[in-house]
Amino acid sequence: MSRSALALFGLVALAGVAGGTVWAATRRPPVLPPPSRPGRKEARGGGVHPLHRDRLERTALLLADSVEGALYSWGGGRADKGWPQGWAGVNGGVGWDCGGLTLAAAALFLRRRWDAPDLSAAGIAGICREVDLGKQQPGDVAVYRNRHITFVLTWPDAAGHSKVLSASGGGRNTNGDDPRARVRVQDRGDYRSDFVTYMRLPPVEVSTEQAVTCMAVHRLLAGEAVPEDSRLPSEALGRELAHRYAGLEAVSRWLETSGALRSGPVSGQGLVWNGNGTQRATFPLKGA
Repeated sequence: MSRSALALFGLVALAGVAGGTVWAATRRPPVLPPPSRPGRKEARGGGVHPLHRDRLERTALLLADSVEGALYSWGGGRADKGWPQGWAGVNGGVGWDCGGLTLAAAALFLRRRWDAPDLSAAGIAGICREVDLGKQQPGDVAVYRNRHITFVLTWPDAAGHSKVLSASGGGRNTNGDDPRARVRVQDRGDYRSDFVTYMRLPPVEVSTEQAVTCMAVHRLLAGEAVPEDSRLPSEALGRELAHRYAGLEAVSRWLETSGALRSGPVSGQGLVWNGNGTQRATFPLKGA
């Protein structure tokens, strides 16, 4: 057994799962949504799907830019809400740990259901299958021996590595209060000496609400119009965005101007209501 394989087995063992639960190497890899011929409404709203292969890297980098600088909090983050500031961790501090950040990014890439259970870094590795160096793609993960995990942002470079999104610099006692422990973009997946391999999450079926809402987030981060989608009326989309992603300035701006959200409380952290009934995100990230 290779050194890489031994390290990978150790991660799975930490997750408490049997070897039979690891994705077999012969299993067909999941396919990200790649509609080559967008419908009329899709075309009017900006053309190619945000998760089409041709846009995948740009979509991932825009997502990373929106969260870079958020604080680290042990056990922090949720897959279904709280982007970009994170969610309360074990000790109450708002932020992200590596597993929480990876699952939240995966959910926005439709690779993890909003309602799926939380997992540790080792637990995430336990449901993935290994991919060869140089075969990884945006939306995959990179795993490390010391119970760490990151989210892959770019196609491989000449050396076979990719940029990754990492929440690191903290530990059990970090509670969203250490300015040195933050979310960062790392130039290569092997930026740590305990890098093991790149892996791929299993394919999942997500709800219509998640699919339409997450695609709206990607389009807004790209500065594009949100196309009408008969699967989810604009008012319902507004509620989902306000509840889950209102901390994003692009989202709160759209909620203000689109008229999709007319009234009602908003639970998304980082959002404040103005006296005229509009709302605005105020959460500082990179400049904090």
